[in-house]
Amino acid sequence: IGVTDEQLVMEVLPRAVEILEQFEELTPGSLLIVRRTSARWYYGEADPEFAFVQAADAKHQLEESLAGSPLEVYMAPGNVLYVRPRGVNKGTCVEYVVEKLFAAGINPDLVVAFGDDRADEQMFSTVETFRTVRGLSALSCTVGRKSSNAQFAVDSVEDVLNALQCLVLDHLSASAP
Repeated sequence: IGVTDEQLVMEVLPRAVEILEQFEELTPGSLLIVRRTSARWYYGEADPEFAFVQAADAKHQLEESLAGSPLEVYMAPGNVLYVRPRGVNKGTCVEYVVEKLFAAGINPDLVVAFGDDRADEQMFSTVETFRTVRGLSALSCTVGRKSSNAQFAVDSVEDVLNALQCLVLDHLSASAP
């Protein structure tokens, strides 16, 4: 997001946080996490029926309060309600970083994306676009067995670490004299 957009986000976010704080207080077992330009309300540890109703109500109040603002409300699997800058997600972040590298004359050797939830799907799609459209070496991998846009799947974080180690070793051996 640009500087002007960020300033607008910073002006509007407190309104969303105020609403979410009320729901956090009314929903035992829930947790609000506020970041610089976003907020997440986790309600997975709360009573499921009550939390579902609360989340729907919170989403409705937020959407009304934030209409026309640079913030969007997103309900994610895993019982999380996000308030984040409109159009900003992991996919747009990956695209931003890779485009900055290109603009600096740097062509990445490899673009790698690992993720473990639905919020990572746009990132996987972006990586796939770089691979198929731009011809970059790229791979995406989801952690945990589920339907995904990722090319690969592993079972655990330990598997992610092993995969990264193999990639590094492969790169080192390929660049050795």
